[in-house]
Amino acid sequence: PAATLFARAGLRPPPVTVREARDRLRAGGLLPAEAEPSADRATSEQRGWRGVGRRRPAAALEFRGVWHELRDGPAILRGLDLRVEPGERVVIMGRNGAGKSTLLRHARGLLEPTRGRVERGGEVALLMQNPGDYLIHERADQEVGEPGLVAAGLAGRGSANPRDLSGGERQRLALELVLAGATPAVVCLDEPTRGMDRGWKDELAARLGRLADDGAAVLVATHDTEFAAQLAERAVLLGQGDVIADGPVGEVLTGGWHFSTDVARVLGGAGGALTPDQGAVLLERELVQ
Repeated sequence: PAATLFARAGLRPPPVTVREARDRLRAGGLLPAEAEPSADRATSEQRGWRGVGRRRPAAALEFRGVWHELRDGPAILRGLDLRVEPGERVVIMGRNGAGKSTLLRHARGLLEPTRGRVERGGEVALLMQNPGDYLIHERADQEVGEPGLVAAGLAGRGSANPRDLSGGERQRLALELVLAGATPAVVCLDEPTRGMDRGWKDELAARLGRLADDGAAVLVATHDTEFAAQLAERAVLLGQGDVIADGPVGEVLTGGWHFSTDVARVLGGAGGALTPDQGAVLLERELVQ
């Protein structure tokens, strides 16, 4: 991403590391010693319901004080509260063991809270990390029809055994299987970009964007910060089974080094830029000064 940022901004030669990119921008006067975050980024409070005197619309998905407690171990979810609106694109992030996959299983109804409740505004589609769990037939065309094969990039390969496909191909095929039929109220995906190249990540982001435009809430658990920045408008950060940050993706993903994109690291969070295209616009307009 750092090299792509330089290429989009017309800067040569491309940097090899984030540190090199930062040093060169600073030496060229394009990056100050301490980049200030954009003042016009929305805060998480600004997303709150402001319909004074009007009933709040129904959520697509809502967790109310949800606990997931193990009989012989620590709680995985600890009183989690989370509301997702129809058409909203949300990424769930956090370290391994933070509760991301457990949250998605509760969203689908595969798990029952030990305390609290989950309210759903309709059908919830879920694709977990292992696509092989969804693919049970000997041929790809027994899993989905021809339109699904085309959407998965498997046109003309209907006779292929899903077990013989690459990891990314199985992921795309399973996604088409999960999304077959009417648009669900909520689409939940767990680490969907594993095994996908850049082109297919772009296609997945576009596909999920269209589902959101059709009214589906999109909820994606991921460690892929670049994909998160491309897809989402809101990021929720989990830690020890509860929400520790919730706000606009540009705010959450520039708030700390571990969950920042490479572009945010290069620019020090300036302007809330997360992707190469956003960063290039800042550099071209000389806003990172």
